[in-house]
Amino acid sequence: MSTSPPLWRSVPLAVLLLVAAGCHSVQDTPEPTPSPPTRSGLTGGSGDWYTDLDVSDEGSLPSPLDVMDWMDKGGDLFDFLKDVSACMDTGFNKSGCSGKDIVWKGSCMLLGWQLGDMLLFDPGIPFEDICNGDPPLKCCKYSPSEDSCHSAFNSERPINCEGNPSATSAVSFGPCLPLTRYPGDPGCLCDYIPQCTASGALMARSVTPPGVEAWRGNQLGVMLARAVEQGPSALFRQSPGDFVDYVSFVGTQAHQQVLLQSAPFAKPDAFPEGYPLSADYHANDNDPDARYLRGLVTLAVQRVYSGIPNLYARWNAVAARNWTEPEAAAYLAQVPDPDAVLESCVGNFGLRMLQRADPVRYRLLTVPLAGETEPDCRAGWRGGAALGSAPSITATTTVAGATVTLSPDITDPDAARNASGRYAVRLDWGDGRVEGRLYTVAVPASHAWSHTYEHAGSYTVTARVLNTSGLMGETTVPVSVTQGSGVPVARSVARVRFDLEATVTAGTHGYVRVEAFATDVQGKVHALGAHWAALSGAYNTTVTAPLSGWLTNRSLKDIRSLSLKPFHYDSNQVALRELRLKGVTLELHASPGMAPATASYALTNRDVKIHAAGAPVPTSPLMEPATGQLKLPLTSAEIVIDLPAPGVPPDAALAYGCRPVYGSEAPLMRSAQGGCEDIDSGLVFAVIPARMNWHDAVWDSALAGSPEPDVHDHGRINDFPGGYRVTQGPDLSPSAYCHDLDQGGFSDWRLPTEEELLKVASGARAGAYFPYAMGYAWTSTNWDATTAVLRDLPSAARGYGNKSTAQHLAVCVRSAPPPAQHVCRVPADGGQTFLTEAGGCRDTRTGGRVWSKAFVAPRSWHAAVWGSELPGNAQPDLQDSGRMNDYAGGVVPANPDASTENLCHDLVEGGFSDWRLPTDSELRAVRGTSLAAAYFAFDTADYFWSSSTWSSPTTTALGIHLTSGGNSFSLKTAPQRVVCVRTP
Repeated sequence: MSTSPPLWRSVPLAVLLLVAAGCHSVQDTPEPTPSPPTRSGLTGGSGDWYTDLDVSDEGSLPSPLDVMDWMDKGGDLFDFLKDVSACMDTGFNKSGCSGKDIVWKGSCMLLGWQLGDMLLFDPGIPFEDICNGDPPLKCCKYSPSEDSCHSAFNSERPINCEGNPSATSAVSFGPCLPLTRYPGDPGCLCDYIPQCTASGALMARSVTPPGVEAWRGNQLGVMLARAVEQGPSALFRQSPGDFVDYVSFVGTQAHQQVLLQSAPFAKPDAFPEGYPLSADYHANDNDPDARYLRGLVTLAVQRVYSGIPNLYARWNAVAARNWTEPEAAAYLAQVPDPDAVLESCVGNFGLRMLQRADPVRYRLLTVPLAGETEPDCRAGWRGGAALGSAPSITATTTVAGATVTLSPDITDPDAARNASGRYAVRLDWGDGRVEGRLYTVAVPASHAWSHTYEHAGSYTVTARVLNTSGLMGETTVPVSVTQGSGVPVARSVARVRFDLEATVTAGTHGYVRVEAFATDVQGKVHALGAHWAALSGAYNTTVTAPLSGWLTNRSLKDIRSLSLKPFHYDSNQVALRELRLKGVTLELHASPGMAPATASYALTNRDVKIHAAGAPVPTSPLMEPATGQLKLPLTSAEIVIDLPAPGVPPDAALAYGCRPVYGSEAPLMRSAQGGCEDIDSGLVFAVIPARMNWHDAVWDSALAGSPEPDVHDHGRINDFPGGYRVTQGPDLSPSAYCHDLDQGGFSDWRLPTEEELLKVASGARAGAYFPYAMGYAWTSTNWDATTAVLRDLPSAARGYGNKSTAQHLAVCVRSAPPPAQHVCRVPADGGQTFLTEAGGCRDTRTGGRVWSKAFVAPRSWHAAVWGSELPGNAQPDLQDSGRMNDYAGGVVPANPDASTENLCHDLVEGGFSDWRLPTDSELRAVRGTSLAAAYFAFDTADYFWSSSTWSSPTTTALGIHLTSGGNSFSLKTAPQRVVCVRTP
């Protein structure tokens, strides 16, 4: 490491109140506070400087994977730093994040690991015997001035001196080991721990028990580990970038090898062969925060141990006695500048670890012991690893129109460590565009890179190169472009933010972790980091936690898609757990002098796929009606988010269509005609439902103040089945949600009838294809004065809701506009009894008639029939072929036409205008399931007016049910369905 080490962030160093093993009889002196070091991009470590370096696979350049593999692992450490703070925020009380998990297990394994030339350290300590937990006893005194102490067993509950109510100031002064003087020895004299005596008199009378030196060596590791991670002013919190440099060996020649062999703690811990890891050490492998921090703390402590000559013996000599201030000063007199010596041995961060771990005695470690053969730090090494040297880069540019070509030259003092001769170079073109390039010494074609600017202007190009020691060289080159191309340049993506939250209903709510990744346009996956949240709430309640902070896109590459991997753990009695995602915001890179900019995407279910564990095809998420949030699983799935081209938000109208169903070759529904169309029935559903009462959802033009029928209603006058007006409990609100809806370019929406909703109410149709979370939905079907019929969309179960007070979904429907003329259906058997010709659907049998479309809304008999005898009514014309009226047999009945509305006589359909109201005999001739119900392209399950008046009373007329053939004797003033007929 450099003597002027890097600073990830310039922050003051607060004093750590260290609860270390042991008390001190010498007066504590303030911890030294080094001046904040400054980062040098050429000689310092990497910190956040190297995390955005990446290279391109474009063109004929050699594959960069061998150069980038170790860089990615180094970047993973930075991602981890953003996540592990979750451990710290809980005070390390989260499962796997306790001090025992991190400090003891994290530092105990350092004593047996060697990596050849990278670390020169072999203390030979029997760490397996002492390293897997706190010693069972500790040393207690009632005041620091006491000459002796007594032992007490460690436990979660304070006992002995800590728990003595008569001595509230009593504290523990460090752990101790049993003397094992005889079988079952319950404790220790404590006087072999210097901190537990006021003088050396008692220690002189005692025999130092076996294992004390090993215990002291381990205690140094524990104190160093605590300096890194414990407390709000821990070094980890204050200097996370310096910590990453230290544990990843940035700036040393061993950088690449160390990362490849030891740093990627992303999987259950796997160290080089021969490194002894006990089962206890693996206890929390499933907790990535605990696992990562434990491993990195181990590396940090190891570097201090391996960087100071003969540290194990020096520490035992220092820790075996109490030091008065004059004694310590005399001992240090032989070392003019102890801090400088230590920094040359372990680097700046290692020095800060020592200062935090033991602020009184750490300088004493610089004094060589008698008989040391190599008392000085090894020249050119820091923390047990050989120092590296930074590369340098220079560049020249040429300009042709809007295009600038940059030609770099790279010099690397550590080139011998890079056998491939490949270097990753990061270019910031000064217009928000950042690109990675691969420079290969032996390939001249890789020594020139071009960029085309959208606008004319002056720009500053910044080029950075990284070598295998993790050190960086940088150069800036000004360029002037006199003309722009006019082609937009996509700014690189710097950060990503998900509009995301986790919802859990459980007895104990546990913890949520969501790891995020970005896939670039070349298909390479980049880790963005993770969101983490501790959930807490009353037993069996619902808790929601936002997960919406910014995540850094280290590579600054264009993003093609994003993915999330959620985890939920340490919970019980879970009734509900899900993520809810509404959108994504990308923060675009701002070159120096540029203003920040963002691009936001409101996601639909077409943008997101859920890859559940073991599922052969992905599924798409449901959406919440009120919020538009996508409902996602919180465990056992990968969630992939496909983004459109940068700067182009997804079309919100996509949400009108069906929820995508993957792996289906024969879909039952499809996105068409402004919504989600049921292919079998042709009905189209508006699947952005709203919750409301029945009166606000339905439309009836008969209600004063309600919308009047218009051209979009295609002859309808209300939303009710068959168009019949509701007389019992009619619509009471002029609001008409479906009638007023304008969606997908269509305005002919209505509240569906029960029969229409039943066509899609099932798990295979609505349950699979409707994009929004579902439940019971209103139908326009009336039940009684206060109640309307409901249908559950996934199950088709029937329900009933109070029209005024109940709040249910309003899922609107539309059907294709009626055709210009009645086109016959072709039955499944291919029958030809009826054919589309002669202006409508013609019965081809002898004496058969041609049938018109049915009128949408029912009408009175008087409105349907024509009688010229009525003053002011239409008079016969050539189209009537001598007829004077529509009455059966031409005989004027006792109660003739009383309306100048003549539906059939005025009808023009299929180019013909000689239509009339059919007689009951003509209607009966076509009724039945094999005739009208099979061929007529409208609902025949209803009564249709005939022109025949009933004999008694003559105020009624005959209606014929076109499916069953039954009779209806209804008042001529009552509404009933109308179909017209003509003679071919």
